[in-house]
Amino acid sequence: MLLLACSTLVVLAGDEDAQAAWTWMTLAVAVPAFHGRPPLASLYVALITATTTTVLAAASAPWSVAAPAAAAVLLVGALATGLADGLRAAEGASAVLQSRERRFGALLRDAAEVIVLVGPDREVQFVSPALGRVLGHADTTGMGDDWLGLVHPDDRATVLQLARRVRAMPGTPVSAELRARHADGRHVWIHLRVVDLTANPDVGGIVLSFHDISDQKDAASEERLRISRDLHDSVSQALFSMTLQSRAAQLQLERAGLDPQSPARRTVTDVADLARGALAEIRALIFELRPRALVEEGFVSAVRKHAAAVGSRHRVAVVVEAPAERIPVGEAVEEHLFRVIQEAVGNAARHAHAERITVDIATAGEPPWVTVTVQDDGRGFDPAARFDGHFGLETMRERVAVLGGQLRIDSAPGAGTTVAVAIPAETGGALVTPARGSA
Repeated sequence: MLLLACSTLVVLAGDEDAQAAWTWMTLAVAVPAFHGRPPLASLYVALITATTTTVLAAASAPWSVAAPAAAAVLLVGALATGLADGLRAAEGASAVLQSRERRFGALLRDAAEVIVLVGPDREVQFVSPALGRVLGHADTTGMGDDWLGLVHPDDRATVLQLARRVRAMPGTPVSAELRARHADGRHVWIHLRVVDLTANPDVGGIVLSFHDISDQKDAASEERLRISRDLHDSVSQALFSMTLQSRAAQLQLERAGLDPQSPARRTVTDVADLARGALAEIRALIFELRPRALVEEGFVSAVRKHAAAVGSRHRVAVVVEAPAERIPVGEAVEEHLFRVIQEAVGNAARHAHAERITVDIATAGEPPWVTVTVQDDGRGFDPAARFDGHFGLETMRERVAVLGGQLRIDSAPGAGTTVAVAIPAETGGALVTPARGSA
């Protein structure tokens, strides 16, 4: 508006007032330009000086000669003002972008999560600084090309199975817990999450993220050991003493010639039976909390010991049929299979009132699969029915799904139950996180 007013002034002015009009017009250009930020002041001064000189020179010339110069002055002033505004906007946007980049960099440096981007050619395109805190490597140069070699031998099958799942489900995150080798040679537990975002133009690769869960694993293991020790040192010892005392009381009453059907003899016998049953129960619970045989003697030995404990506790015959050689799966997979067998055998003994339970462990097929079959002669049930408050079957399904295997339950009221599990031995039964709703 100021420029328009000055232009009108020049048109209306006579020759004697032309110089004053040109001076006002120069101010109309200069004042907005000097409103720019200090870093741009030199540019503004140069432009304004040039336009002012042109105006003063044109002021002494006839109007017909000065008019084009006036138009040039106004145009230069408008361009200078627009350029200043554009530069200020660009400078502001650049400052915001730099601030966001600094914030993002700080978050990556301080985050506990390691983020790795692998391109379609399998080249590592980005690794976040947290790699040094989790695995002790400042970058990937000291890790070599064989990333699978960084994984604990018992968990490598897990990674292979996870890779297959990632390729089969682009865009769907898949996760696993495994052990990775630290730069100092030890192995740390990590939670790994992988998602294939190659089709996403903003990413164009596979994103891996993982963090250290060793402390959580150690804390859970220590808590199980603490509970098992407490049970062994307190409840188990008290129940063992109770069985000895009740047996001694039985012998004294027998020597005294008391009738076996007398209330006193029956009461002592009942107490002795309860004490023995409770002792067997607590020992089985201790074993479940701390199945040392899994690590010390292997999967099959642990299953046999558990079968003996259940048989003694519930007075049922539990037979285990298994090969002499070790089953070709890793430790983490062994524990999942062991827990599935625990649940199936426990259900048969507690709820089905079976007289005989058979656990069959084998490898079969090509490529080979590990199969576990738990069969009982109990009262059976309807597998499609839901039992409020009982999550054993659902837990078994989840564990088998985590192993990447298959679960089949055959049962009917009065016909016994067969629980059949199969996992691929070729992959060792990789631990993967299934999509929701899978079984």
